[in-house]
Amino acid sequence: MIPGSEWTCAIDEVAVALILAGTVPRPELTEREQRYAARLMTEERRSAKSIAKAVGVSAKTIERWLVAGRGAS
Repeated sequence: MIPGSEWTCAIDEVAVALILAGTVPRPELTEREQRYAARLMTEERRSAKSIAKAVGVSAKTIERWLVAGRGAS
């Protein structure tokens, strides 16, 4: 990341930080940003339901992303 940059690998770090902080209205995220935010919230031990509400997808989608991220089939 370039010092002072708000972007990392096409991820808007500021938008993701706003999601993590629970800012309302929440910024619109790309799927890549949603997955990144979900991974960060998983590391914070948040529930799939809580993560889903924060990023704007279903809890089932979060569960599917988590399984895929572990390399399970």
